[in-house]
Amino acid sequence: MPRLIRHQPKATLGCPAWSPNLKLEVKRRTNLSLNGSVPGRSDCCGQRRWLPALSAPLLLGILVGLRLWQFDNDDPYITYRYARNLATGNSLVYNPGERVLGTTSPLFALILGGLTLLGRDPAFWGKLVSCLSLGVVGVLVGRLVGGASRREHRSLAWLVAGALAVLDPLLITGGFGSETFLHVSLIFGAFLLLDSPKQVIAGVLLGCAIVCRGDAVVAAAVYLAVWTVRNRRLPVHAVIGLGTLAGAWGMFAWAYYGTPIPQTLAIKRLQAHVWGSDFLEGIAFYAMRYFGESRWVMVIAPLAAIGLLRIIRLRLTVCGALVVWALCYLGAYAILNVPHVYIWYYSVVSPVLVMLACLGTADLAGRRRPVGALLAGAGVVTAFVAFIQCEQAFHRWLPYPRHPVYVEAAQWIEAHSPQEATIAAFEVGAVGYASEHRIIDLWGLVTPDVGHHTMALGDGTYALRRFRPDYLIVHRELWGNERLLLEAPWFDEAYRFEMSFSSPRYSGVDVFRLVDPAAVPGV
Repeated sequence: MPRLIRHQPKATLGCPAWSPNLKLEVKRRTNLSLNGSVPGRSDCCGQRRWLPALSAPLLLGILVGLRLWQFDNDDPYITYRYARNLATGNSLVYNPGERVLGTTSPLFALILGGLTLLGRDPAFWGKLVSCLSLGVVGVLVGRLVGGASRREHRSLAWLVAGALAVLDPLLITGGFGSETFLHVSLIFGAFLLLDSPKQVIAGVLLGCAIVCRGDAVVAAAVYLAVWTVRNRRLPVHAVIGLGTLAGAWGMFAWAYYGTPIPQTLAIKRLQAHVWGSDFLEGIAFYAMRYFGESRWVMVIAPLAAIGLLRIIRLRLTVCGALVVWALCYLGAYAILNVPHVYIWYYSVVSPVLVMLACLGTADLAGRRRPVGALLAGAGVVTAFVAFIQCEQAFHRWLPYPRHPVYVEAAQWIEAHSPQEATIAAFEVGAVGYASEHRIIDLWGLVTPDVGHHTMALGDGTYALRRFRPDYLIVHRELWGNERLLLEAPWFDEAYRFEMSFSSPRYSGVDVFRLVDPAAVPGV
């Protein structure tokens, strides 16, 4: 009987011959997962080398947060007041008894409200959660970049990318104290599970991101679309996790507030219309702003372009999906057209730019020629220098100049007025947090109908004529419709100047008290 000889197929084009372990062989040779996903812990770093890469961004995030602790932007204090009212039994509202969804982040308010029951105030917990969330963002960005780098570079790539993400000036200046870092970490965490069987967890993270901030519906849509296209079926488990959380919040908000959409979105669109502001202008505005602080920032653009080419060449699915999300996110806000003065709308996608720049650096470092390694090292050093210079420039503004003035004015009113007195102001975050009085928001973020009448209909005195607030806080450098209020023919008869508050770094505010309610005409 002749002997049977098994013929093995020849390898072609530098690829190994077919074998049952072909995928493992290709993965071993390329040092990348085939679908661009992030390798597991043991594959990514091995021998516990992942510990510094994991702990360093967390520690750096905490240190950056402590350095920014004096930063008090006004808008997060609106959410802090929601959280305080929730913790004290007044429900998730800004003014007790008024069911208005004026916070952009219900999840952040719920978390802070629960933590406040443990002690300390919501502002403390808000800043602490920001510190930890910033570190988590660094870890997630580092994991993405590390997983897309060569095996021998993964620990270093993870560490460098995580540190740059934490030091990103656009992210930290636009998000500290608010829900931004938590929001970004939830979205990045969900996308990291794009190639994982744990789709229920991914759906839960996306649902939490939507409750944290409604614009995460864009991230959820991109995630589901990418997963469906790649797998040719709908991710049912992710939809269940996403729908359960987002649907539960939506039904509650519709029943309790009358709408699941925060009132802030409509107000900011009106502001953009009145101010003539354009969202896309902000991209150039903030690019020039940071270029003015450090010209080394321009190195990010070519590195990001190289990183994008790496994503396309290696088909890095997760990184590519995040880029698609960032573009869709910017496109959605360009259509809605919110004012470019609100930096936190741009901060959300800033980690994607850092990810691209770090992928570009990893691409250069992976080249066998010494020139590539030298360029990668120069790019990393330049990026660190640029980010640190921008952060140092930002620290010149700390503490936030208007915040202590607002707090002092609100506390004075609190001490010199009865509990039932009302206060009207254009910025109501710090004023509302420092006072227990009912607040009338002259922009209309937490006071219904004011924004529509003031900006859409041009009735600048509508809020005073309808609510007749007992106290009015006006900036010395007049804002918005404050000039219309002071120049109203009945204002001098109805209101009297009481006190002025200022600081060496801010011109200050004036406080007026209502002395003749009958002099104020009706609506």
